[in-house]
Amino acid sequence: MALPDDYVRLVATYGQGCFDDFLWVLSEGSGNPHLDLAEQTRTMREILGRKQNPGLHATLADHGVSATELIQWATTDGADSLLWLPVGPPGSWQTIVVEAGALSFSVLDQSTTAILFDLLRGALRLPQFPDDFPGDEPRFVPVD
Repeated sequence: MALPDDYVRLVATYGQGCFDDFLWVLSEGSGNPHLDLAEQTRTMREILGRKQNPGLHATLADHGVSATELIQWATTDGADSLLWLPVGPPGSWQTIVVEAGALSFSVLDQSTTAILFDLLRGALRLPQFPDDFPGDEPRFVPVD
């Protein structure tokens, strides 16, 4: 599966794990099904494909994708999902952040690592995430 280069470099450098005890980065071929990119992508495609949220499905259609094409690259302790909208070359993919239960969502036009950087320095605030994320000294904890 083709993936954005910055994500590939991120996982090659840090591995799978958790940023600031909240945001979990998935990886291909993980021994943990909860952190496996392919397994979580399959699960979220099924869930979002049958979810009755006309606004979400209309937004996906506006971007030229359906729920069954999304690729999940991260999740949160609150069960929110960060998924790529795989349109065009992987380096240009946007991310959609979907709140647990698919109640609300945000589309981000940044690279994977730019999203992480902006989230962790507090420059990007998402309504789907709690107010106390990130903490004062965010850190990354790798998980095997």
